[in-house]
Amino acid sequence: EAQGMAGMGMNLRTAPLIKSGNASAIENFIENGHRGTNQYPGGMPPNGGIQLTAADRANITAWLLSLAK
Repeated sequence: EAQGMAGMGMNLRTAPLIKSGNASAIENFIENGHRGTNQYPGGMPPNGGIQLTAADRANITAWLLSLAK
């Protein structure tokens, strides 16, 4: 449902990055991952920890953008 989990990840339907509509920033985020924060200590490994192609990232990005509408 992409609604997040406490301590694991935010609600993707309301996440500022997704709401921004900036597809290239979202794809960059997926590709590079991010370090953990106080709120979400696990962070996210690059490509979610799996092997993704540019087409995979584009498809994931399109899906994420559809959540924010």
